[in-house]
Amino acid sequence: MCKVAFSSSFFLPIETGSNSFVDPPIFNGKRPSDYTPGYLGSPSDAQWVAAAKYAVPSAINHSFGYTSNWTPNEQFDWDPGTDRLYWLWYEKMRGMAAACPEGTQLDVQMVVCWLGENDSQSQSEEVLTNMMEPAVRRFVKRIRADLVANNWTTLPEHQIPIMWPQVHPFYPAKSPGVDGPGICNAAIAAVARDDEYFVPLPVTQWNTLADDGLDLFGGVLTANNHYGPSGYRQAAFDIMAAWQNLQEDPFDALDLEETKTVSEAIDQVRLYYAKSRSNTDLQQDLVLQHLNGAMFHVFNHMGDGAWWLRRRMPLSITGGSNSVTTLPRYVKRLLIIEDPVDPTYPIQFEQVGHADGGRLQITMNERLTGTFTCSFITNPRELSELDQIVPAPRQVLEWIVVETCRRLAAASGNALLSAHFQGESALLTVDCMRNAGQTQRSKNDVMRTQRRRPNFRYGRGSGRSWWATDY
Repeated sequence: MCKVAFSSSFFLPIETGSNSFVDPPIFNGKRPSDYTPGYLGSPSDAQWVAAAKYAVPSAINHSFGYTSNWTPNEQFDWDPGTDRLYWLWYEKMRGMAAACPEGTQLDVQMVVCWLGENDSQSQSEEVLTNMMEPAVRRFVKRIRADLVANNWTTLPEHQIPIMWPQVHPFYPAKSPGVDGPGICNAAIAAVARDDEYFVPLPVTQWNTLADDGLDLFGGVLTANNHYGPSGYRQAAFDIMAAWQNLQEDPFDALDLEETKTVSEAIDQVRLYYAKSRSNTDLQQDLVLQHLNGAMFHVFNHMGDGAWWLRRRMPLSITGGSNSVTTLPRYVKRLLIIEDPVDPTYPIQFEQVGHADGGRLQITMNERLTGTFTCSFITNPRELSELDQIVPAPRQVLEWIVVETCRRLAAASGNALLSAHFQGESALLTVDCMRNAGQTQRSKNDVMRTQRRRPNFRYGRGSGRSWWATDY
């Protein structure tokens, strides 16, 4: 994990142009220029420009040794356009990449940006309204591009998850009647509407210092909007849950060297059309639409036989017949809940419906609550980007491509060509279903045989009977 944190820092640039520096009185009621190394005297403007570092107390009481070193010309805000604090993160990532053992590399799977709180209480309504949303978009675009350009992640650029906690509503605004946190949170929500991998995190359920009954550092930290220990713990759980909700593409079960991107799949569709001596001037959006339809048709047809869509991982479940658990969005159909004591013994459960945007709900008869290892079928995301991986093994991808061609031919009214691809699709259906069945059978860990067990009955018709079971 790479963490760069500066208390009392800003997200938006704090400057007025021409390299001039705004000197806000936010550090315990004082301005940064009120301090010198050792907190003596007041430096002149020239000293600020020439100084290497000034130890300026942050929002935490400096008597405990918690200080942030501020150099106004280099490190003050997180906006990537100024390359101040952002550049420190970038340099730290370069150091981490260089420190990786030979033959290994960084693979960033998530970015957490906890920014905007100080801006909500220090910037004017006009600045927040006009600058916050563009700044968030600029930050997200820059950090994803840097991760990909430096080979610090294996994810496509647009699929790098960004978690952004909202601003706590109890942060005071700069001017009376201005809802600074509301403006910031609206900007964050606007970005999320256009980016499914950008997740705003609600914070009102995260306990503050006041909720935890704490008053740290003599009240320097405002108790009603700074999070307490239990609040940070809940934040960690919520961040992980949000990340897991995005893990719908089952790439871990596939050999990525054997997969193809959307761009390659579209090229293959056009190639098949060219061999059929048909018009290959197909619009990309049209091909992509039918490619998605064909992919989900194939996955639904294979059902539980789609072994690459099957996952086994821990899920949090509340036990008891009256307790309903809503599973993460990536769980399409739950197959097995393993007993913690004997993993070969499945726990009984019932799928009772769907809620909260289509998420599966279950009840479990066992009066156990906690984390259980579960097997389930997941559902991949719709294909939307050319560099996105089509989540299917090679033979199944061939079926998807041919089915796409059949749909395109049918949509264009070419009955002869549609019948040709229909026949090809039928052959691939048989082959893929047979291979999927063989793969599933080969995954059995042990041979399970039928054996007779005694079952003692009492009452009417009592007596010993025998029954066979396959388990």
